[in-house]
Amino acid sequence: TVLEAFMDLGAENRHRAFSILSRFLFTWEDMEKNVRSLSGGEKNRFLLAAAVLGKANFLVLDEPTNHLDVYTREAVEESLSEFPGTVLVVSHDRYFLDKIVDRIVEIDDTDLVEYDGNFSEFWAEKLRTGEARALPESRGKISTRRKERTGATAGRSADDGRRESLERRIMDMEAQKGRLERLITEAFESGDHQSGRRLSADLEEIGNQLDRLYDEWEEWEGEDR
Repeated sequence: TVLEAFMDLGAENRHRAFSILSRFLFTWEDMEKNVRSLSGGEKNRFLLAAAVLGKANFLVLDEPTNHLDVYTREAVEESLSEFPGTVLVVSHDRYFLDKIVDRIVEIDDTDLVEYDGNFSEFWAEKLRTGEARALPESRGKISTRRKERTGATAGRSADDGRRESLERRIMDMEAQKGRLERLITEAFESGDHQSGRRLSADLEEIGNQLDRLYDEWEEWEGEDR
């Protein structure tokens, strides 16, 4: 069980185990779950709790917020914000990076270039120096500003149509995502955990679809560059 595994990792007793696991949204009932039955998000939370228990001073995280619902994401962000050691993280979640990191390392060809600050500060500096193009407003909002074009060719008009269609799809998905997040909050606050978990699964699927749409957007931007 989760409890047995956590005690094997060094928790002195069930109360000590729960004091750490509860910070990562595990309930008393969750303590009796079989570890093999945990979802991907629950396993991520369990491993982060284990790192806290082991008093780790250096965490290496690869896309730690993938497949997490809004409550779990917030729990992970809060725990990492309080983590006293060093965190090396690779992530496409710009909101997460803004909340957690204070130093960006960019791989530029074969060089590592350091920037002090969070992702937004790093990207603002690159925009200021003309080294970057504007991106969609994090993976959460998308700019609807259109480039001014005169004397556009038929090919360019087709590209404009593709851009507008992609924007609409992303904004529709973002609206669905916002609605689901509100419903999940209401479900858990009302104690309807079954609905909350079901909606969280829907939110995960919407997040996966959004990731694919943003990848398509960035590919389109690369072609247009």
